[in-house]
Amino acid sequence: MELTKAAVLQGRGLKKTLDIPEMGEGLTVTIRPMTEGEFAQAEAIEGKGLKFKGNPNQLKKAAESDDNLEGMEMEMDISKINESEFKAKTFIVATCIVSEEKWTQEDVAQMQPIGIVDRLVKEIKEISGVTKGSRKGVKDFRKDT
Repeated sequence: MELTKAAVLQGRGLKKTLDIPEMGEGLTVTIRPMTEGEFAQAEAIEGKGLKFKGNPNQLKKAAESDDNLEGMEMEMDISKINESEFKAKTFIVATCIVSEEKWTQEDVAQMQPIGIVDRLVKEIKEISGVTKGSRKGVKDFRKDT
């Protein structure tokens, strides 16, 4: 069976309703998986705290394999890394909450209690097929091709 645009777009229709008792008795939230493009955006947001200096081809090769970054310089700003990681999480949640109301990253940042955003991101990544194992599979696939 050939992959069609309709089949791809139908995948966005997958939804999961979660109980969120930590936010109030009887409350639920409905989430959907990320698209490939949304995942790429989240990864780009998350990577803003790191800066590499050196040959871009060497960096790309190292990123696609388990090779080290020998000969490359890396700058890490921990506060920017933490900020970028949180922005990526709020982007993921705001994008993947299914609601008649439009959620913004600022709305998500106001959620309480602490830890709810991480829980929602974990659930969204799980239904999107993004796990540590799946990322390793991509790296292994790239090595083999």
